[in-house]
Amino acid sequence: MDPYTTVESHATQPVGLRTPFEALSNEAQGRLRELMESLDPLGRLAARARSGSSNASARRKGQTARRDIRLPKPGDVLRRCYKGRAITVRVLESGFEYEGRRFQSLSAIAQAVTGAHWNGLLFFGIVHQER
Repeated sequence: MDPYTTVESHATQPVGLRTPFEALSNEAQGRLRELMESLDPLGRLAARARSGSSNASARRKGQTARRDIRLPKPGDVLRRCYKGRAITVRVLESGFEYEGRRFQSLSAIAQAVTGAHWNGLLFFGIVHQER
């Protein structure tokens, strides 16, 4: 067969109905799996992608959402000094409390404190950015 010959697709579905993952070559799918595993060693993202669910959809369905394992346990207190101000956050079962207000995420608290978008885990020193 010469390089200019058109080959008919043997896909079972029209290309427009396939998922973006299925549209990738086998080699690209394998590399994507490797990257996902290296970024998410516990497989949480892959499992979520397969099931099509998220914490938000679990809450809508009335199921209990799994807690991010990087977060401190409910009842713990996070402390940080920012521009001479002591920031104290209490970890709740569902969210966080800062200055008497409830927040859904540490990022929301970091934004309230700084006025700029921050990754909450980085702001409170729970994880460290790799350079």
